Amino acid sequence: DEGMTLQNICDTLNLKGIPSSKGRKWIPTTLIGHLARKTGILRQSLYKGVVTFNRAAYRKHPYTGNRTTFLRPEKDWLTIPIPELALFTDGYFDGVQKKIENRSNLRKQRISLNEVLTKDEKAAHEARMEKRRRQKQAKVRKLPTYIVSGRLICADHNEPMQTGRAKLYNCPNRKCQNRNLRLERDLLPPLLADLHRFDGASLNDFFTTSKIERQRLQSKKDEWGQKLETGRKEIQNILDLFGKDRKTSDTKSWLEDRALKIIRFQFEIDKLSKELILLTPTTKVEKESIVMAFQRAVKTITSAYHNNTFDQLSTSTVRAWVKNFHISSEWNEDKTKWGIRVETQYNWVQILKSLRS
Repeated sequence: DEGMTLQNICDTLNLKGIPSSKGRKWIPTTLIGHLARKTGILRQSLYKGVVTFNRAAYRKHPYTGNRTTFLRPEKDWLTIPIPELALFTDGYFDGVQKKIENRSNLRKQRISLNEVLTKDEKAAHEARMEKRRRQKQAKVRKLPTYIVSGRLICADHNEPMQTGRAKLYNCPNRKCQNRNLRLERDLLPPLLADLHRFDGASLNDFFTTSKIERQRLQSKKDEWGQKLETGRKEIQNILDLFGKDRKTSDTKSWLEDRALKIIRFQFEIDKLSKELILLTPTTKVEKESIVMAFQRAVKTITSAYHNNTFDQLSTSTVRAWVKNFHISSEWNEDKTKWGIRVETQYNWVQILKSLRS
């Protein structure tokens, strides 16, 4: 139910010192077994109170004399229900089998998709995977990553602000007012105040402005859907014309080429669907949940600031939800005090990826 991979399950069992049924280390094959034979612990029908016989026939090899196993068709298997041996309900066991099948199909799709991706797309995918692997590695930083690290923009000159001495930030323009700004004294108070203003109205504004983008993505998805339907009809017409058993080598080659194109079409549709889901307006309950989770992380940072401590986990989390902090210096309404104004530009896609249920 936690979505662990087979290798994760094996690693956990091995770390706990729990031996497998044969007293050896756990490996994925022990759990999943063989698809055609329905072997492996996770596929064992005995757990739902069903004993299966007559799966295989054993014959003696005429030359070597060794016993050879032949798998019988599944329709010839004999199943005997013994309810008192069941450890799980039928629904639970069948749900596990469905998850195994879905994961197996997903792996087959990835293998097929690899054949239709371009060289640049493969390189980009490898780069993303490498980035994820590096993020999972345990790292000990000598210096903390502050919420403003790499995020400060001078609003007056639209340029990234630079770090001078420790926790001191400057606009590259020497005549700008946004110079010698200290993190705790000048930047964090207005910055945290602006983050605390994040609410449901902010989400509504984002979904309103993203309406055109949603329409563009939906239009592209419909175009790929038309290509997918056309490709499937072409394949069906060829099969109806020649039949399944009368395909020439040229016809087979054409069908394989069309099959790869269909995989490509489906890949593009799935990619656009994921983008559309993120841009689809939230429900009221979902919106409240996102705002509460966001404010909870900001309150943790604020509490640490007031207690003169530092919370790296919450800081890194909120920092990922922000594209930039636009900094400007101005007088207050009474023109009696010079202060810093912060306008936050949010990374909405990252926020929705992290907080949307």
